[in-house]
Amino acid sequence: MGDNVINSKFLDLFSGCGSIGIEAYSRGAAEVIFVDASIKSIEILNSNIRKIGIEKYIEIVNMNYKNAICKLADRGKKFDIIFADPPYKSNIYFDILRMIDHKNILTKNGIVVIEQDSKEPESYINGYLKLIKKKIYGNSQL
Repeated sequence: MGDNVINSKFLDLFSGCGSIGIEAYSRGAAEVIFVDASIKSIEILNSNIRKIGIEKYIEIVNMNYKNAICKLADRGKKFDIIFADPPYKSNIYFDILRMIDHKNILTKNGIVVIEQDSKEPESYINGYLKLIKKKIYGNSQL
C-alpha cells in the first residue's frame, strides 16, 4: 500500500487489536475507522489507542461487518483503502467484497486488501472490483 496510505481514508474491517489501522494512521492516513464485532477486541483496541494518544483522530465501530458497511454507506463514507482480515475459513470473503461493491464505499481508484488462508482461492468479484495483485506469505495470502 505504501504511499497510497498518505492522506487516505482507511477502513480496517475485523480490526482486532488495531495494528493495521494504527499502522495506517502512523503512515499518514487522514482518517481511520476501525470495525470489529468482538467486544473483547474493541476493549483491547481502545486500550491500544489510548496508550498512543490518538483516540480523538480515529473512529471505532463495534458491530459486524455487514451492519458497519451499511452504516458507513448511509453516512456517505468512501474509503481509499479497505483492509479486511476476517477469521480464516469463514467463507465470507466474497460477501465482504460484494457488500463493498454494492454499498459503493470504495473511492474510484480505491484498493481493497483481503487477508485469507493461502490454501483458499483468491476472493474477488467480476465487475467494479478487479484482482490486481496477489501475495502469499506463509499461510496467508493478500
